[in-house]
Amino acid sequence: SRSSSICLLEIFSWFGYNHEEFVGRKTTDFMKSEHASRFKTHYIDRLIEKGNHEGVSCYLKKDGGKIYLEYRSALVTPEEGKSYISGIARDVTERVQAERKIKTLQNQMLQAQKMEAIGALAGGIAHDFNNILSAVIGYTELALFDVERGTTLHRSLTEVLKAGRRASDLVKQILTFSRQSKHETGAIHINPLIKEALKMLRSTIPSSIEIQTRIDNNLLTMRADPTHIHQIIVNLVANAAHAVGEETGKIEIVLEQISIEDEVGKASARLSPNDYAKLTVKDNGEGISQENLHHIFEPYFTTKEQHKGTGLGLAVVHGIIETYKGRISVSSEISKGTTFVIYLPLDPTAGVHKTSHWTTGPLPAGNERILLVDDETSIVDMQKQVLKRLGYSVAAKTDSTVAFEDFRKQSEAFDLVITDMTMPVMSGKTLAKKIKAIRPDIPVILCTGFSDKFSDPNVTSEYFDGFLLKPVDKAMMAKTIRKVLKNNVSEESLAVSA
Repeated sequence: SRSSSICLLEIFSWFGYNHEEFVGRKTTDFMKSEHASRFKTHYIDRLIEKGNHEGVSCYLKKDGGKIYLEYRSALVTPEEGKSYISGIARDVTERVQAERKIKTLQNQMLQAQKMEAIGALAGGIAHDFNNILSAVIGYTELALFDVERGTTLHRSLTEVLKAGRRASDLVKQILTFSRQSKHETGAIHINPLIKEALKMLRSTIPSSIEIQTRIDNNLLTMRADPTHIHQIIVNLVANAAHAVGEETGKIEIVLEQISIEDEVGKASARLSPNDYAKLTVKDNGEGISQENLHHIFEPYFTTKEQHKGTGLGLAVVHGIIETYKGRISVSSEISKGTTFVIYLPLDPTAGVHKTSHWTTGPLPAGNERILLVDDETSIVDMQKQVLKRLGYSVAAKTDSTVAFEDFRKQSEAFDLVITDMTMPVMSGKTLAKKIKAIRPDIPVILCTGFSDKFSDPNVTSEYFDGFLLKPVDKAMMAKTIRKVLKNNVSEESLAVSA
């Protein structure tokens, strides 16, 4: 009939085929292989079992695009002759795409809420955790003052200090990941950072796991935060070790330089033409299922047992690599292992100055009078000892109101004030404001575990002349003090050994 002809022509237009190309072909010819297989086993079986079936199926058009058809089918069995299928269908592509877009937006909103929760948690614990690290790092540095270099005790304390500093860097990384602080980028060599991380990891990985490395001997330079590179290698290798487990296994780490110049390379790696550091981390562990493989970079997603993972490691890695306009890919097969491949853009023209903000060497000292204020007794005691080692006279207070009264009574007795931010009754900002009202010329340094308003060491305000983020090593404190006092003293100053 004419109406049937119009209906068929409309179907042809949906798929982009003409009559000759369309008629005579099977329904599964217009599906992807995995969908066609499911169609054969699921759709036909349901028809035979119930005599009817309805749902939505995805088909491929002539140009490769997708079309979604909502159908209702019935199995017709006349008294004579073979059975056949009768049904109707309508194009619901726009509806399906709209529903998927809504679902994507909902997932993005959920992701944003998770990130907000991480940020709130990070900001909440940073202050207290950095206070703890301040005591660990500070007292270790004081102990190193009195220990003979080259002894076993000196080496042990040096390792404790390195671990404390690394923990401090990781707290900063968490704050960066939660967008509550800025990361500091500079020109760095990737090779030694990876070797350092692997050296630390070796002691934490079961000896039954063999670690094979092939690190390019040519120094690979890029602009990045060294903590980010350390975070990448630690997370990937730790995950690989977990996948291998306690059994005998192998982890391979390869760092090499590659150049993506032509369009073929650009298309295959989905990267802009440039020189890249290619980092490969491969294990022969349990592998990751294809279903989970699509979720491994999502925050909080983990396949590890309870108390053995937070689900943040790979999300951090993915975020870092995206920050530097690199790329990460993963392939895996159950019982055979997993391979991560990372591309990071190189910048060979950048000049490398240092790979860490922790410094060593002779420290600038002085003989000025300092008012030190912090409500943590252990931190006040530790910082007082450090400042005395640097030659300063120190009046240490754990109560900000008492500290202000002392300053008000003898404001000329001090050359510098160092104060914490978060304190009972009177905050560091209020204390600084009151002190400046009495003596506008006196420099005040803010020393805090975390503040979203003062996350940049170079930031000053009308109340603060300098900034120190806990945990502060003695070198950073010594240099910051001399910086804010530079106009108050002569250029000649004392120096002590770090």
